[in-house]
Amino acid sequence: MTTSSLVAYALCGLLIAVYAWGRFNTPASNRSSTRQALYWWSCLGYISSALVLFAALAILLQLGPWRHFLLGPADDPALPAPLIATLAMTTLLPSAPALKRLDASLLAAFLDWGAIPAEVTRRAAAMTPEEFSVAETDLYALRETYGDGSYGETLAGHLRADRGEGPELSGYRFTRVVKLYDGIRRLAEKPRYARFFAENAEEFLALERRVDTFLRRSSASLTVAARLRAVETPVEYEELMHERREAFAQTCREVFHDLALFLAHAVLRSEPTERDIVDRLHKTGFAAAEPMNQPEFPIDSLTLLSVGVFVYLIVVGTVFRDLQVAPHMPPGPGAFQPPSPISMALKIAIARLGAVAVTVLLIQRYAFFRRPPGAPHRYFGFRAIYHG
Repeated sequence: MTTSSLVAYALCGLLIAVYAWGRFNTPASNRSSTRQALYWWSCLGYISSALVLFAALAILLQLGPWRHFLLGPADDPALPAPLIATLAMTTLLPSAPALKRLDASLLAAFLDWGAIPAEVTRRAAAMTPEEFSVAETDLYALRETYGDGSYGETLAGHLRADRGEGPELSGYRFTRVVKLYDGIRRLAEKPRYARFFAENAEEFLALERRVDTFLRRSSASLTVAARLRAVETPVEYEELMHERREAFAQTCREVFHDLALFLAHAVLRSEPTERDIVDRLHKTGFAAAEPMNQPEFPIDSLTLLSVGVFVYLIVVGTVFRDLQVAPHMPPGPGAFQPPSPISMALKIAIARLGAVAVTVLLIQRYAFFRRPPGAPHRYFGFRAIYHG
């Protein structure tokens, strides 16, 4: 393969990787729908599969019979195989139904392995109003922030840290929404979350508008309810307010869910580890949040190690192939001599010892390739065969 061919394949491969990156990140919320480790594993896996598919298609197009079968009379011999393969997997992908279905299957598989968007849905489902706590120490900061009249003169008076019954319970539900909203707004000021809020500026603006409207209306509604309680008899007041109280509770749950879903996207996008995610949720108010089991991803460090060893064996095999078995014989037709048993055994021994040495070195020097304490074994099939 000439240098120009290598450059062509490299440029086409780069273009395939860029297009695969774009497809994997459509819609943009995929980036914040799962843990960062799962996202990068699944994204790199899909890009790698697209590159393998590109390489296979380019090799087939270099073969005359396959090229004629795939392109038919529309074939232009002047077009190189890598260029045709690149066009087929990018701009012409909708025009190739079989290739499009294969690409869609690969994309769906890697999205599923990366728990996109299942992870953010699972995380938000655990962030319920009942799991959210409000302490007396929170009320002072909330009253300082939201008691300036921007959302009504009486908003600060409706904030409370105890559940109570009747109107007190409505005030507590209202306070949970205010505290969660305030926690999300404070995250926007942290450098780690700056990119997430910049990427989701329109969504956050729409959420702010909805919550601002909710705060103003709720403050006015709770104020009216308090005035009616002062002038009506308890029986008449309960009959009048029961239905409105249930509607208010439902509205609080809906707004709280929207805020929790946005918070789940924010922490998954911005926090690097599960411990950091849980710590952030604790600080926000979800004191009972616990680490969640990470979904299994079928490609792990052991897979990368095996791929690395495979590449090493390819390189070693290429080097041994190029070595002359009988250097005393001049090159030319009929000069090939089969290797001796000793030479073949020596090559196999060197290749295998080198593979073992590389494997042991990587495992000893880098924790990434080692199994963490307590983690399940990654070679169940081997163990089952070994133990019979």
